[in-house]
Amino acid sequence: MSDKINEKVDIVAVAKAARVSPSTVSRSFNHPGLVSPATRKRITRAVEKLGYIRNRAAQSMHGRRNATIGLIVPTIDHAIFAEVIQSFSDSIDRAGFTLLIASHSYDLDREYAMMRKLMEHRVDGIALVGLEHADASLRLLEQQGTPDDWRSGTMLPTRCCPV
Repeated sequence: MSDKINEKVDIVAVAKAARVSPSTVSRSFNHPGLVSPATRKRITRAVEKLGYIRNRAAQSMHGRRNATIGLIVPTIDHAIFAEVIQSFSDSIDRAGFTLLIASHSYDLDREYAMMRKLMEHRVDGIALVGLEHADASLRLLEQQGTPDDWRSGTMLPTRCCPV
């Protein structure tokens, strides 16, 4: 077997294959309007050929958004919550975000712990589903300045409202 199989493809390899600089590859991902269509096409072909996967964790370490929203539901056992999850997922996808879902089984201490974990992953916002939330959870959202309201496709830094 070749050693190439175990090597992770990085942005430098993509840049080399597309005959552009690594900063052009990054710009193509983060600000595609600033890169010509022909160059974006070469970069896309290189990404597909090499099997490159963007490292969102590295992006968030540099203080950038990671385009991820956390959704915390009381349970996934009831159809109403499944419908909420599906609807939210569709909206999030259209907005270009990734959705992380957590269920706290009606345990508000667990909800708080899950919120902390999502924040550790540097999510761009958190939506709490249900009518009851621990005061500690709401305080944490406020303290961290984490957007927690999804209206009109825009995350607004406001207090939670029941979803």
